[in-house]
Order: sequence, then structure tokens, then C-alpha cells
Amino acid sequence: MQTEEPKQFRLNPQVLVVVAVVLLALALPIFFVILSLQTAFGTKPAASSPAAEAALSAPLQKALEDIADKSLNPAGLGAWGDREVLLGAQDPESELVRVESLVKAFGAVSLPAAREGGRLRLRVSLAENQSANFIKACEEKTTPTPTRSPDPARAMVEVVIEKQRLP
Repeated sequence: MQTEEPKQFRLNPQVLVVVAVVLLALALPIFFVILSLQTAFGTKPAASSPAAEAALSAPLQKALEDIADKSLNPAGLGAWGDREVLLGAQDPESELVRVESLVKAFGAVSLPAAREGGRLRLRVSLAENQSANFIKACEEKTTPTPTRSPDPARAMVEVVIEKQRLP
């Protein structure tokens, strides 16, 4: 009896196609699982360029924030506006509320009040023809009825409120 010798395995194009399809079918779900885990847990892929790594470094970010705080704080901006009004009040917070109501009454806009030591600093932009009336209303603690005009020229007024000490 003759025994048949088993055929030797040959790598042909059909085998390569089957292997490629199996690898692709296994790799795609694994890739999507890894991607969804990264998004779910907030891990970011490593930055590929040195510039991106430098931008993500915490010490650099801290240094830039410190520079911004020093150069952009109200004291660092220097003189602001055309005019400055210095007001004294025993309760600076209530005086600030009064001045903010004047800002609204005059149709002006202002930046949020900045606190510097014992002072409150409010920066106001209003129609130029109303600036004298606004300053007068601030100083005299009156509530005039301002006239609104379509004056495109704007004036900048800085109102500084200091706490007065009782004698």
C-alpha cells in the first residue's frame, strides 16, 4: 500500500487576501475601543512636535499668566481716559451702586469695577457732550435727567471711590 505524502502548504494570493481580511476585522474594533477609552477618560495622545509639547507645559503657562497679571492689571494700564473723578464715601459699595445707576441713566458703558487696595476704580465710556453732566452728577450726588443724543464722539471717565474715614 502506498501512502500519500501530505501536500506542502503554499502561500498564494488567496491566502494573503484571507489573512489581510482577518487582521483588518480584528484591528478595527480594537482601534475603536482604544479611541473611545481615550476620549472617555480624557487622555490625550502625545504631542508630536516640540512646539506642541512646549505649549502644553505647565511652567510656561504659569509664567505667561504671571506676565499677563502684571502687565494687564488696572494699575499697570496707567492713566485711562480723558478725565478722572475722585469721590469719597463712607460706604464705597453703595457709592459704586449709585455711580453704576448713573452710568445706566446716561446711556454709558463701563468696565467692571476694579479693587485696588481701599479704592474702587470704575472706567466709563459715554457721549462726549454728556461727560461734564456725568461728572457733575457724580460729584454732587444728584440724579439729573440726562438728554440722549446721537453723538458718536465718546469720552472716557475714570471714577475712583475712596473710603472716607469718620472724623
